[in-house]
Amino acid sequence: MEYGIFEQLLTIIVLSVIVIAIFRRLSLPSILGYLAVGIFIAIIDRYAFKDIQSYNILAKYGVVFLLFTIGLEFSTAKLIALKRIVFLLGSLQVAACTAIFWAIGILFGMSVGNAFIVGATLSLSSTAMISKVLSEAGEVQTQTGRMTIGVLIFQDIMVVPLLIITSILANNSGQGLLQHISVELIIGILTFFIIYFVGRLIITPLFKEVARSGSNELFILAAFLTALGAAYFSDMMGMSKELGAFLAGVILAGTPYHKQVANDIRPFRDVLLGLFFIGIGMSLNISTLNTTGGWILLVGTLLVLVKIAIIPLIILFLKLADRQQAFRTGILLSQAGEFGFVLIAVATNFKLIQDFHGQIIIGSIIFSMILSLVIVQIQKPFSRWLANRRGEKPNTEKPNKAQSELPHIIICGFGYTGQQVASVFKAAGLPFNAIDTNATRVSQASMAGEPVYYGNASDREMLLSLGLKNALAVVVCFNSENLAREVHNIVHEETQRTPLILRVKMKSGDSLPTASNLSVIDEGIEVGMLLGKQTLNAIGFKPHDIARISYKVKQTLKYDFFRGDETLLDSENIDKPQRYSFRVDPNAAICGRSLQTVDIDTRAIRLKAIRRQGRTLEHTHLDTPIEAGDVLVITGLLDHIESFEEAVNAHA
Repeated sequence: MEYGIFEQLLTIIVLSVIVIAIFRRLSLPSILGYLAVGIFIAIIDRYAFKDIQSYNILAKYGVVFLLFTIGLEFSTAKLIALKRIVFLLGSLQVAACTAIFWAIGILFGMSVGNAFIVGATLSLSSTAMISKVLSEAGEVQTQTGRMTIGVLIFQDIMVVPLLIITSILANNSGQGLLQHISVELIIGILTFFIIYFVGRLIITPLFKEVARSGSNELFILAAFLTALGAAYFSDMMGMSKELGAFLAGVILAGTPYHKQVANDIRPFRDVLLGLFFIGIGMSLNISTLNTTGGWILLVGTLLVLVKIAIIPLIILFLKLADRQQAFRTGILLSQAGEFGFVLIAVATNFKLIQDFHGQIIIGSIIFSMILSLVIVQIQKPFSRWLANRRGEKPNTEKPNKAQSELPHIIICGFGYTGQQVASVFKAAGLPFNAIDTNATRVSQASMAGEPVYYGNASDREMLLSLGLKNALAVVVCFNSENLAREVHNIVHEETQRTPLILRVKMKSGDSLPTASNLSVIDEGIEVGMLLGKQTLNAIGFKPHDIARISYKVKQTLKYDFFRGDETLLDSENIDKPQRYSFRVDPNAAICGRSLQTVDIDTRAIRLKAIRRQGRTLEHTHLDTPIEAGDVLVITGLLDHIESFEEAVNAHA
């Protein structure tokens, strides 16, 4: 019986809901559930769902979005720090595993060329599966996570050279192999630099303008455009779509918009990934299992065991991690990957590999995915049990935490009040993350080095990505009772013990529910100071320390702040001091000279800070030499600010 497209999709969704719910209840990864759905469909009636191949074309973009969101967690600096892992560990892993599987293939009677293709195919791991496992487990920023991601990046780069080698072997000629590989290497480097530098010129201005529109729909479309545009260009240059999307994510990670982008993309990514893994499960040919089943179990098990043995040895040889981290990395990378299906399909079409052997390899890839996931799930509990048996303390790996993962304070709203509250926390030496929906204000503050992100504070996922679970306190600084209620509900549901301090003017008879962790501050002349002191009290500071900090802040507090579009051109604010940040033009005449050389009354402008290459310079004065690309943070009246920026960026 053959079903229509609607019936096929409905059946897949029904099965997915039932199976994923069961797997979640059993604390099993959802990927196993999707694979189970695909295998179940293959067992029942594979040909009744022939249109699933159409879905697979769309589903493959789930992997693109996955790599895009992984890239959002890696800034350029973090990616550069991975270069040793990517190129040294990655190359040794691929070379060693390829050589071992190549030798095994020859022992089983395969030709040298055919055995090489099989060995190279099995040396790759599943980018889609392991990236999702790391993301769900919160291990992306651990040393294990960085090593795993680094190896996966190198494997993605190797896919195109392996496809070239396969096509050359199909022509029974090794001539031109080095030339082809060299050309692809040059194209790969060129692709990287084009995406990186062109992306930096386009992405930040694009998202700044989109954010200023206030349209969530347009923001999501811009995120899609960025991910798919980079993926398309990378594919057009002959590289993998996933690599292009990853680079786009890395570029966007350096902007204050990346957290909102990750939250908006996540639902689409997860649904498409689910279809992708269902398609993998369906690719298993059930009708041949009676002849290939034993070989599939043997090859799949051997594949996983060899990788678990070899990869940790390489890591320990390079002294990149301790034994436990190396062992877990080996487990995470122990399966074969989705690109193996592509390589085997090409080799089978070229008649380099017999259909029988091709079915064994495909089945082994699927089995290795399932087996490695099971081992990943039991490895940590088994390690804890073994440590307890030996009377040892379990060695649990801690991630190199980002600011959102360390104890900190979340500031909702970074307007006038929010910035005064932030000044209190700075004086107290407390880290904070701030969120605001004013794109101009976020851009200005972020350029000045403030940890401010674009996003909606009433978005649950956004607050969680800012580190709500680890927050010392949450301070609501905007004057919107409805939004304050939404933030209150989210904080109350997610973490009832986190102190919540609200700035809101309550209507009579319409108060928020009372709670031990809730403090409501009505508006007043010194509302910023009150909110800051109340927050310090809520997280355990002593009264005399609060008094000392308050006195210190009052001595240095200036009533200037980064203004958004709604205040920048407001006539009521022209006579009020404003804080502003801008970047020095590389062609500006002032480069190499000090601000004292600017032909303007510098007494009308107060220099707050100079940011250079992502760091705030200490002890900055008007006589500090200025370099191209410096960000100047200044305070003054609007007319003086405009004249000052124009004078500073004047060309010679």
